[in-house]
Amino acid sequence: MIAIVIPYYKLIFLEATLISLSNQTDKRFRVYIGDDASPNNPKGLIDIYKTKLNITYRKFDENLGGTSLTKQWARCIELTKDEPWIMILGDDDVLSKNIIEEFYKNQLEIKNSKSKVIRFATQEINDKGEKTSIIYNHPQFQNYNDVFHSRFFNNSRSSLSEHIFSVVQYKKHGFRDLPLAWHADDLAWLEFSEFGSVYTINEAVVYFRISPFNISRPNYLLKQKQEISYLFFSILIDEYLKRFKKTTADAIIKKYELMTYSLNKGNFNFWIRISPIFLKYFGVLETIKFSRRVCLNRN
Repeated sequence: MIAIVIPYYKLIFLEATLISLSNQTDKRFRVYIGDDASPNNPKGLIDIYKTKLNITYRKFDENLGGTSLTKQWARCIELTKDEPWIMILGDDDVLSKNIIEEFYKNQLEIKNSKSKVIRFATQEINDKGEKTSIIYNHPQFQNYNDVFHSRFFNNSRSSLSEHIFSVVQYKKHGFRDLPLAWHADDLAWLEFSEFGSVYTINEAVVYFRISPFNISRPNYLLKQKQEISYLFFSILIDEYLKRFKKTTADAIIKKYELMTYSLNKGNFNFWIRISPIFLKYFGVLETIKFSRRVCLNRN
């Protein structure tokens, strides 16, 4: 069975989320709702949908998401029972009615591919539920290097809700505690998949909502998000660069350099740390050019 975990705080779209769950053509899943000490009590709404869904609801006394969203995810996951697969679904996102059905239909292929991370096609919606993007499809089988390259360098997209992941891998790696949980999911798919196969189901769609009420909205906390993205790429450089194919590693290094200058972090320590990496991946001439750029952009 699948555990669908909803870290709850906003009431405004929760009913749409619960409707999409109650409309699933296959009901082999449980729903776990962890209330992050929200001022908006969802109990009345949840009681209505308990007649249609297997729901476990817990109201937490302390608001944790305000300081660590990934820790809020973790304590919501602790509500689950013995399900081998987990989906963390935003309290404003919506599933097409065949998400669970398609997951079970693809079990043999998932098992044969040894995939620990499953994703669905996605489409963005707004606060009115109107579709605002194309449907993003992906190759059925894709190693994580190519998932990452497509996500960051080929105009693809990714978010938490469209993924189902192995509990075994979650217990092994967990979610890194990045501020705002920004890129925490991207890092999780890297670590959960261990650069192996990510399996995509394109026959079902997760509708990811972008509204004036969520963290992902454009231009919200932009400076802070840039700083967290820089931290994320620092982790990639320090811990995982050797695991990427050279073309992707090259792109990561170049993007990291540009981010460094845009955030005014191009100092001597940066040059000391990155110049050996430049030498390894790009050779002597490009390293000299890199050194010159650091001098011109030094903080």
